[in-house]
Amino acid sequence: MNLKNVASVNDCKSDLYDTAVNIISDAFLEEPWFEYVLSAVDDLYDDDAETARWRKRCLIRSMIEDDIRHHGRNGLYLLDDGTAALGALKHSEKDEEDQQQRRKSAFLETATPEELKAIDDRKHDIDRITMNDWGSEYERRHGRADADCIHVYAVAVSKQARGSGALRRMFESLFEYADANALNVYLECYKQRLRDIYQHFGFEVVDELACDNGCDMRCWMMRRKWLHPTIR
Repeated sequence: MNLKNVASVNDCKSDLYDTAVNIISDAFLEEPWFEYVLSAVDDLYDDDAETARWRKRCLIRSMIEDDIRHHGRNGLYLLDDGTAALGALKHSEKDEEDQQQRRKSAFLETATPEELKAIDDRKHDIDRITMNDWGSEYERRHGRADADCIHVYAVAVSKQARGSGALRRMFESLFEYADANALNVYLECYKQRLRDIYQHFGFEVVDELACDNGCDMRCWMMRRKWLHPTIR
């Protein structure tokens, strides 16, 4: 996708890539799904808070890098001024090649055996609300899926730029492309405050997933329907 005022980040060894991954990692450390999963690290290093913070930072970056690798690096974007990052993929542009590269995992290479087991146990607790494939999940629950659509798998604003309108500018670029190409935009979130923000930008809740094991975490599946460019 070619988005106005947004740089496409394809080189994993570039400064732009590091900036985008760091923005997403910093923001997702505050996201309930990652907070819950990575709380296992706090338990492992309960006598060393500094090490726990460092390990969580390393682990979340590896998880984000795996997400980027899974979706394809052509789906990573950075606002021109470097204040917001976006992971978004047009379904029809998903790269099915280079499966050997995708089988590599930064997370598996980063996590110790103890961290891996503890985190996997936490992940198992919230399998019910963990999204893996928007298309098949939506089709299973609603009987149909868009022939083509955009899936936003990550969007974040740098801490220094929060409240500056960076998220609005990122979404404006994405929505302009979506509307010009008649594409609905999908995302999921785990925080009510973010759900409310996304609703402000025109997303609607199409489903809500809840755990069945006593955990009160929710996943809101959201969709923004495309608008004809003449009525935007």
